[in-house]
Amino acid sequence: MNVQTAVAAVRHRINDVQKIVYPDDELLAYVNMAINTVGVNMILANNPWSVRELDLSPYASKDLPDGFHSLLQGQQCVLSGGKISPNPVGSSQKIRYFWVPGPVTFLDGIPLPEPYCTNVVNIATELAGMRTGHDVSQEHALHIAMSGIPQGGVPADVQE
Repeated sequence: MNVQTAVAAVRHRINDVQKIVYPDDELLAYVNMAINTVGVNMILANNPWSVRELDLSPYASKDLPDGFHSLLQGQQCVLSGGKISPNPVGSSQKIRYFWVPGPVTFLDGIPLPEPYCTNVVNIATELAGMRTGHDVSQEHALHIAMSGIPQGGVPADVQE
């Protein structure tokens, strides 16, 4: 799904197709917040799509990659000052980390697998509704049920 389609879907669902209440930039901001929220939920669910790899050279630090969220358990490296370095120094290795997509523009596609794009539209719709003081609790309950996101917080096997 592209971003323009997502914004149009949100606009339709909040009954503002004539663009009277919500400017496009505001809806784009809600779509970006929703992308981040869905990305973090994918991490909490241990979704393998959220995992990326980074090759570390033996003696050099690298800047943290765009979208870096956190390291998977057991990764042998050091994070300091926005840089990542191998630990022990002198060892070349692949580091696995969790990644969340960054902000998008109107010209982009939503950087998530297609089934999750509906979740982005749902969350952005809730955010827009909250801004105008609407009670979105019923929509939220429906969206959670539709998304397959587990109820009750973080699963026990993910908690530290």
